[in-house]
Amino acid sequence: MTNLNDDQVYLKGELIGEGLHKKVYSIINHEDKVIKVGRNVIEEVKKFQNLPDLTPKVFHIDEKEKFVVVEKLYVERFKIMFKKNIIGKYIEVNFRSKSYLRRLLRKVNNDEDINFIYEFKNVIITTNVKDIHENNFGYDKNGVLKCLDLVD
Repeated sequence: MTNLNDDQVYLKGELIGEGLHKKVYSIINHEDKVIKVGRNVIEEVKKFQNLPDLTPKVFHIDEKEKFVVVEKLYVERFKIMFKKNIIGKYIEVNFRSKSYLRRLLRKVNNDEDINFIYEFKNVIITTNVKDIHENNFGYDKNGVLKCLDLVD
């Protein structure tokens, strides 16, 4: 894979998130980007590049040091909407069911929640993400919902 070296120097900041196999760090002087390190981050950003409208932008890939620099997504708004509107387990399977979608839509009474449900469904179905929980999605700076973790 081509190294997307954008000739920037990235200084790792504080740990802002971590999962089972990855850690995410802020970047000093780059508030709009994060560093991801860990198992499968290179594989993950290859998937990101195939789904640019639904995943973070990729700015830098360092295969030798096994880290990537990607667009920072804002997860707090997503967490609020997720807790408010999504119910049950096995969400990916459920979203393929019309009865589950109808059940979610019966709970809501405003356009924002309805739009969220359809937007979330689109991201899940299009990306085929399996690890669905409130920490794996966020909004970009333009308010577009994206998936930030595609590798199980």
